[in-house]
Amino acid sequence: MELRHLKSFVVLAEELHFGRTAKRLHIVQPALSKQMQLLEETVGCRLLNRNRRGVALSEAGKVFLEEVRQALEHVERATEAARRVGIGQLGRVRIGYSASAVHSGMLASALSRIEAAMPEVEVLLQQIEPWEQEEWLGLDKVDFVFGPVLDNTRQALRIHHLAELPVVAGISANHALAVKSVIELEDLKSEVFIEFANSVDEGVAVVRSLIGHNPQKVIAKSDPVAVLALVQARRGICVLPSVLQLPNFPQVIYKPLETNRVVRLSLVCRGDSDDPLLQRVEELLTTPANQKDDRFG
Repeated sequence: MELRHLKSFVVLAEELHFGRTAKRLHIVQPALSKQMQLLEETVGCRLLNRNRRGVALSEAGKVFLEEVRQALEHVERATEAARRVGIGQLGRVRIGYSASAVHSGMLASALSRIEAAMPEVEVLLQQIEPWEQEEWLGLDKVDFVFGPVLDNTRQALRIHHLAELPVVAGISANHALAVKSVIELEDLKSEVFIEFANSVDEGVAVVRSLIGHNPQKVIAKSDPVAVLALVQARRGICVLPSVLQLPNFPQVIYKPLETNRVVRLSLVCRGDSDDPLLQRVEELLTTPANQKDDRFG
């Protein structure tokens, strides 16, 4: 059953005249008659009653017409939806984010831009940690990640650096370093680092990313409150992006580091995506907010 035969049938049902229908369809009348013959053979019953005065729908034809109109409307909607997905106007985007992306305001800004430029795009959010982002992207669990990039991130990923955050050290108010206004990296050589991570290896990667070298010892905790509790108890210190410091946590203070290391908040995505919607979102989110791009409204 061909779509053009169904469309011809609907026009014929409106005109009830082969000549006028053929003219509307820009085909010759014998071709239209052949289409209707093939359609009736496919359906398996007579859809049209023909006589010398013209043509009329049979009872089966009347029922068929109602269903065909609904089917053509559905095909039209499906075609339009597919077209819009194909040019990046419709679809779903999965975004992973870290705590630093939230506290810095980067995630909120990105969501606002997507909503303004592509209001019909569905955005799904998932919090993930920096050491998980490469795995989640590789397994196609998310399309983009907002967060810091660790030093061991694979080059296969496409990375857009969007902002830089200073690194601070969280220490006990009773720690020997508490009297210093700025802590130098040399001061940290013998320190134990307590970091928010699922494993020691992940904790080492976090510290290396933040201060530029491997620590002698790391204690990893998956609960940020536990990290600060251990810092409070002088079990060690933590280093973290400045936006993640909790100023009201008792007996924990934060000191700037004398270092040129910063946390680069980035948009990270797979390098092999050819999805028009993802390409459009990537370009939108990496275009400076004050630079108007007419393609995005």
